[in-house]
Amino acid sequence: ALKRSTIGHSHVLAPIWRTYEKAWQVLQKLTHKAGQRLRREGYMATHTSLAIQYMGHQHFFDHVRSLPYSDTANALSISRRLFERQPYRMEPILHLAFSFGGLVKSNACPQNLFAELERPVRLSEALDSVNDKYGRDTIFTAGMLNAKSTAPDRIPFGKVRY
Repeated sequence: ALKRSTIGHSHVLAPIWRTYEKAWQVLQKLTHKAGQRLRREGYMATHTSLAIQYMGHQHFFDHVRSLPYSDTANALSISRRLFERQPYRMEPILHLAFSFGGLVKSNACPQNLFAELERPVRLSEALDSVNDKYGRDTIFTAGMLNAKSTAPDRIPFGKVRY
């Protein structure tokens, strides 16, 4: 089997979503969707990146390295940190791309010695199972509420459905 190198989502923003505040809401949805795929495919990430293209043709790219993780809370915290580093906050945002890299199989990572460190992972997996059973976005983070209709599901390259 071929090992994946990245898992991510990207989206071209409609004009009403191109402000700093609204783009953050869309990024939360992209982060949430990528996290679901990361866990569904049995991976943890050690590298997280964000790319932004602005209407004025400027670009921004940043990334962080971390210990292996797969939970949504960590992913949202890291995506927020990356998003806040962008230098062009007043420039309308055209395109967002969020991705996990440095993927390692979840079963290849040692378990945390402390149960408290496993709680965010178990919570994310529980949310995934509810969404798998009752439909995508049945349960989601509050920050996604207004952006729920953005970044609709598309057929990913190389797969019919994830």
